[in-house]
Amino acid sequence: MRVALISTVQTVTGDDDDAGRCAFTYVAGKTVAERQLRLALSVGCERIACVTDTIPPEVVALQHIAERKGAKFHIVRRVSDLAGLIVATDDVLAIADGLFAEPDLAESMVAGGRFIAALPVDVALEAGFERIDREWVWAGLMLVPGHLVDRLADLPPDSDPIAALLRIALQSQVKVTPIETALVTENRLALAVSGERAGELETVWLRSRVDPAGFSEPTRAVTDRIGLRWGGQWLARGVGAFKLASAALGITALSAGAAWFFGPVFGFAGAIGGAFAANLAASVAQLDSGDGSERTRRAVLACARLLVDGVIIGGLMLLAGPDMWQTALFSGILLVGLARLSKIEGLSNLARPITDRVVLLALIITSSVLGYPLETVQLLALAILAGLFLHNRTSQLTQV
Repeated sequence: MRVALISTVQTVTGDDDDAGRCAFTYVAGKTVAERQLRLALSVGCERIACVTDTIPPEVVALQHIAERKGAKFHIVRRVSDLAGLIVATDDVLAIADGLFAEPDLAESMVAGGRFIAALPVDVALEAGFERIDREWVWAGLMLVPGHLVDRLADLPPDSDPIAALLRIALQSQVKVTPIETALVTENRLALAVSGERAGELETVWLRSRVDPAGFSEPTRAVTDRIGLRWGGQWLARGVGAFKLASAALGITALSAGAAWFFGPVFGFAGAIGGAFAANLAASVAQLDSGDGSERTRRAVLACARLLVDGVIIGGLMLLAGPDMWQTALFSGILLVGLARLSKIEGLSNLARPITDRVVLLALIITSSVLGYPLETVQLLALAILAGLFLHNRTSQLTQV
């Protein structure tokens, strides 16, 4: 069995609140301790031992996450508490207090067997990593045999079990494995020793996951940048992609009602809000899917986007009246159909902004006020069709 050993004892430096813990600082919506827990679960740890001197809500939340994933969670207050949790045949994955690490790093190292991850002194010592000899510092991760834990029983009860286990592992000749120094210089492996440091890690983490869309997709370009700026704070407050997708669906549903009861233009205006919220949900999902399952979020988001297109078609039919509703129906289906097709087939940059639902709805509202909604919709459909043709023609010429 593989057992994870994490800690929530170390306090944050430079913080007015003495109770602030490194493990409970937030990086992109999750505490460092939660990220360590998820890292441990991702490499197959079936039991989590959490070293703590108190039981705050954050520790309780860790327990709930572990148990939902089918792992057992144990609170360790004294070194002696580990005696009954870890047996000689176990492997212990120990993670330094406050360590922020990319999950794929742990996965690749664990696959190679037992190790003590190390970094050169000149690269990592100033970053707060613990020195283990003249040339190396501990990189905050190690996988050691469970029988070494028995030697912790001889230590004072208030000893730091992870620091002590590191010394024992070094004395027992567990392999010291150097890792890439770029992990530290690129902030993919770091110690969140302060709130400021956690903020720096969050910025790097977010930018590594989001390449903001270009302004040929105006709404997505805006929402990607909003997600980069405030997405981490939203995730920390529990506002994830699922809630944003649900909000998009709710706003769009209300806009459909507004179109029926108050007029199509009001429905189009409401659908702009729904389309914007849907794009924002997609942008935040790049950072973290947040609350709710991935499959459910995708389904809700797809329904919201489908309903936006439904509002466009339905609103055009209401505008056209009983004599022209068939023309409006055909024009609306043609427009949204070509817009959806362009996402699959590709579109020239010149025509791409037209498929943005916020832009599309704004143009339809303007044309409705001027009295030419159907003509505008037909021209927009022709523009998208021309964009598809130009894109495909360019692709063919490139391949020749």
